[in-house]
Amino acid sequence: MIEDALDMSRLENNKFSIFREFFELRQAIEGVCAIMRFQLEQKGIQLKVDIDECVPHRIFTDQKRFKQVLFNLLGNASKFTFQGSISVKVNFEDEWLISDVLDTGIGISEEDLKKLFQFFGCIAKSKDINRGGMGLGLTISKMIL
Repeated sequence: MIEDALDMSRLENNKFSIFREFFELRQAIEGVCAIMRFQLEQKGIQLKVDIDECVPHRIFTDQKRFKQVLFNLLGNASKFTFQGSISVKVNFEDEWLISDVLDTGIGISEEDLKKLFQFFGCIAKSKDINRGGMGLGLTISKMIL
């Protein structure tokens, strides 16, 4: 949460920076998933990871920010999924890395989708579920992307 608050300040003050480097993509994904897997297993949620074979092994981007976005997406999926599974799917199309996080959670209405990407956004259906979040993660993730 502290890092999210600092990132929000950096973004608002145009002090946010991206540090690009080559890194092993599969290792980064597995590292984030390993952190989340323990928490999910405690809830009885299965975490599936599917990285298409066409995905490059090394990519040139900001590893820290890639992991941050994936972690935020998985964290949100974890908060709102109480049974079933969460899947991370990674593909490579037309020189674009496509990363999807899919879950069997409570879902969200079209109307509430707009609230998710606003600072401190919270949807009515989930306010009793998501007591630990500040409503920054998805907004910051969108700005990073």
